[in-house]
Amino acid sequence: MKVPSDGSCLFNSITLALENTVEKSEDLRNTVAAYILSDPEKYNKKYLGGALEPEDYCQWICKPKEWGGIPELRILSQHYEAIIAVLDIGNDEVI
Repeated sequence: MKVPSDGSCLFNSITLALENTVEKSEDLRNTVAAYILSDPEKYNKKYLGGALEPEDYCQWICKPKEWGGIPELRILSQHYEAIIAVLDIGNDEVI
């Protein structure tokens, strides 16, 4: 199955690999937000990339067209208790 590049591709790729569905991007966005809000000292502005405070970041990441990145990968790896490796084919490096 091809995952569309619609802003939710990271979330859909994770659920496709781990749950065999691409219908849960909103759920995963909410999961990420819940993790952040549960411990804003751990998931602070620096952890989240430095641009937004945790509450503002949660509002932002819950929007369906916003792209997830490293913070989301770290949180979802913890949530699923799975190693998530990403290959950046533009740079030939594993994140």
